[in-house]
Order: sequence, then structure tokens, then C-alpha cells
Amino acid sequence: MCGADFSLHLHTKSGFFVWISAFNDDWMETSLGPTAPRNQRVPQGDVLKKDVTSAFSQRKGESGKNIPSWYVVRGVFGKAAAFHRYLQENGRESFFPMRFRKGKTTQKPIPAIPNLCFVRGTRSDVYALIDAPLDQMHGLSQYLTPCIDPATKQIMCVPDVEMQRFMDAFSIIGDNAVWLDPKALNLKEGEHVRVTDGRFKGIEGHIKRILGQQRVVVTLQNFVAIATAYVPSHLIERIEK
Repeated sequence: MCGADFSLHLHTKSGFFVWISAFNDDWMETSLGPTAPRNQRVPQGDVLKKDVTSAFSQRKGESGKNIPSWYVVRGVFGKAAAFHRYLQENGRESFFPMRFRKGKTTQKPIPAIPNLCFVRGTRSDVYALIDAPLDQMHGLSQYLTPCIDPATKQIMCVPDVEMQRFMDAFSIIGDNAVWLDPKALNLKEGEHVRVTDGRFKGIEGHIKRILGQQRVVVTLQNFVAIATAYVPSHLIERIEK
């Protein structure tokens, strides 16, 4: 559905912050599938005429479109970070995770999922932001496109439960996270667990041996996965799915 180095404008327990930079678009195109060119987007009725300040208001009469959810928006040339910051400054829900890459003497904050910002709202509201006039949102809309699910041909959507689980785990694990490609993990059914105590208490995911240690892995669909530090078996309970 709708994967990799982090700063975060959300105020998490781990104190991450937003970092604006430019990233390689080729990686995103090949790893996460195509985005919709601006001239090929699905028409959204009168949404484009709406003022961005009311973009997250619910609209009656739009069957299936007026239920808020998490949608995936791509921002080229590092503008996903700026878009996330704009949303946060205007009181709107978004998620743009960052992690730290360790150097010889310093740690550099870099995006965990380059060029992607997760935005919560209705589908039509999110499109209103993407297609906002250039004199609004500091002209950011010209760098934004919806991340399209190849199967449905619609903007990618992440269920609330899965998104919340990942954000909670990200907040708890913080700098101790090991970042992984979920497609390479080969997670199996029946390995779903919950940490019952300790510093990772409450985290739900899959148990996996990584770097020689037993860890709990939390995935965000096929985008990215994070793993805790070592968790002993007596602090883990299996969850029947």
C-alpha cells in the first residue's frame, strides 16, 4: 500500500523536530510507485474552489469522502517537511517522522520516509490542499502530489489504528529505533505481540530477531518499519489476530 532515514515537528516524547532538506526523487518513484501528474488527477468536483482555510471542514453529500483518515502526500525537493510544518502551524494533523544519522562527531537529522507527509482529513480536503492556489500556503501546492495506490488508482490511505500504533511506537522508541525495510522482513502470521512492561510497554508489533537480539518490529504498511532494542521474552505476550 501506501521506506528510510529522522526530525519531527510533532511534539513527541523523544523531542524530534522538523528539518527541511532536499531528497532524491528517483528513490521515491521506484520504491513507492507512481504519483499522479497534476494534469491527470481525479476530478474533485468543486473542491478546488474551496478556500484552504476551510480545507479540513466536512462536506455533506460526498458519500465515502467525508470520513477523516490518514492520506499520503508526496512533496518533491524536500517540500514534504515544509508542508508538514505549515499544517502543524495551522493546527492540522500530520506526521513527518525524522531520525538521526550518526556521524563521526555529530548526528544529522534526516527524514525516515523521504518526500512523504501523512495528512489526516477527508479525501476531498486533502486534495484541496494539494490543489490550492499558488498565492496560498506559501506556494507549497506546486510541489505536492497525491501518492497513488496502484491497485485502487486512488490516493493512498492508512487506517487510523495502524497509523496511531506506529506513531505511538515511534514516540516511545525514539533514538533507540532500528529502521528497516518492511518488504525485506518476511514477517509471518502468528507472531503478533505486545510488550507488557519496561520502557517499551504498550508497543504492539511482530517479534523478530535482528542483529542477534530479540526485538519487536512495528511496520507502517510497506513504507517503513522500526524495531525496539532487545526485549526479553518474559515481557512479551502473544496476541491472537
